Amino acid sequence: MISVGQPLQQRVLSKKLIYSGIIGLILFIMFQVLPSFYTGSSEQDSTAISKAEAREKAVVFATQQLGYTASAKDQWAVVYQSDSSFYGYMSREKLLEDYTKKKLDQRYPYDVFQVSLTSAENKDMNLSVDLNMYTGTVVAFERGSEAADSGKVKGAGVKSVASSESGKPVMSLEQKEELSRPWLKLWGANPSKLQIEPNPQAYGLVYADNSIKVGESRLRYEFSFSEGEVSSYKAGFTAPSWHTSYVEDQTSLATKLTIFGYGIPTLALGILALIYSILRRGHTSFARGIFLSSVHFVIMMQYL
Repeated sequence: MISVGQPLQQRVLSKKLIYSGIIGLILFIMFQVLPSFYTGSSEQDSTAISKAEAREKAVVFATQQLGYTASAKDQWAVVYQSDSSFYGYMSREKLLEDYTKKKLDQRYPYDVFQVSLTSAENKDMNLSVDLNMYTGTVVAFERGSEAADSGKVKGAGVKSVASSESGKPVMSLEQKEELSRPWLKLWGANPSKLQIEPNPQAYGLVYADNSIKVGESRLRYEFSFSEGEVSSYKAGFTAPSWHTSYVEDQTSLATKLTIFGYGIPTLALGILALIYSILRRGHTSFARGIFLSSVHFVIMMQYL
């Protein structure tokens, strides 16, 4: 055993140590690096449409149904969106297989491509279209009030409601129903068979179809309104409130456990490592430390 204050004696690398290092490196590549490449390729194979196709379909829908006028400077960004809350509810209640058998995932998918417009001419324009990432079918859309004010975005031939003296539209329930009815028919829904939910909270109008249920969740058609027009539409299911509360509680608990079980010990070890490196600075190879840190940085960046 080396006494305190004495320089460390480095041992010559033996064949056993070299072979052990090579085996460890091979195992690391097999279980940490290679799976990420296989996962990426499998996800691409399971996706029926590409992002370019999703962009084209979104532009066609926006042009035909939302009155969008194409511009060469406009840019459409495509991102993947998933309703993790509803998926988690179905997974917990073992409803995924039934959801797929009834082909509800085709009309009301929980995984979508969201195609958003960035307009070079109108910085405030907000326009996005959600598509089923396997079939390319449009399942939802959203547009901002700025786009409605410009007169470029009109939906399904619906006329705007007159505004009040304050500049904000005064809309009754009957007017909201009139605006939403063409969109319901466009999606193949019969308004006479739907029920209007009271207190729609964030949405201006919510229809519920009691004949189509997934567990405790009913099919809902959600509408928002702005400046006398439909500003957003979405059809699908949402997880029950009790499941949402359960997930929030579990997330809060996981955060606390991470802080106390990982964050604090890591901080303590970091402080101890800093103290030890200061005490042993005369016997430390900084070149080796820089090399190992660089290798670790490159490996970790592959997962970001």
